[in-house]
Amino acid sequence: MRVDRTDGGAVDTELAEKPEPTIAEAVREQIGGPRGLIESAIPVTVFIVANMATPLWSALGFEKALKPAIWSAVGAAVLIAIIRLLRRDSIRHAVNGLIGVGIAAFFAARSGRAEDFYLPGIIFSYAEGLAFALSALIRRPIVGYAWALLTGAHPDWREHPTLVRAYGLITLVWTAAFWTNSTIQLVLYYGGHENALGVARLAGRVFYVGAFALTIWYGRRAVRAEAATAPVVS
Repeated sequence: MRVDRTDGGAVDTELAEKPEPTIAEAVREQIGGPRGLIESAIPVTVFIVANMATPLWSALGFEKALKPAIWSAVGAAVLIAIIRLLRRDSIRHAVNGLIGVGIAAFFAARSGRAEDFYLPGIIFSYAEGLAFALSALIRRPIVGYAWALLTGAHPDWREHPTLVRAYGLITLVWTAAFWTNSTIQLVLYYGGHENALGVARLAGRVFYVGAFALTIWYGRRAVRAEAATAPVVS
């Protein structure tokens, strides 16, 4: 649809009038807001603290801190899911977190090494980065599909080269965030720095927060630029 501009031209209202998300709305949708972000960090934090409490576990008869640390992390994830269920809140994020912690616990328990608790996350981050990179290279950037799905705006974005380029660039920024975070953790993993690895897992979220903020800012800018340069209908 086209509407007249004050200068006698017209703009594409499909691009200009569709609602665009604020950063707060997008974060709330993806990670459950500040509460979801905190809850997702609790099981890993519990694992780090419990794994460092070797004297305590030795006094309680455990040979190593790994096993009680694993069960503590799993217990924290289960407790979060139960609390959300009792409060009748959405348990989607809690269930996803529980599955992730369960997989991490399986890796650590199977190998007997605390570092392996973080290995699935490292592998998954590399895989995510690869998927994002490939989608950008074939001009089907994941961010474009995500933007259209989350906002419901401009579903025909692939017909607009400006948007394809913008979403492709943002997608590559996400690739950099995934790979930078996972590479830092991988270095610590091979160095056997289990406690520093846990801290890096938590601190690495800053890369994703930055990428998310850039996604909203640059994505909105690209949409506005496309609307402003839409063909004029005589």
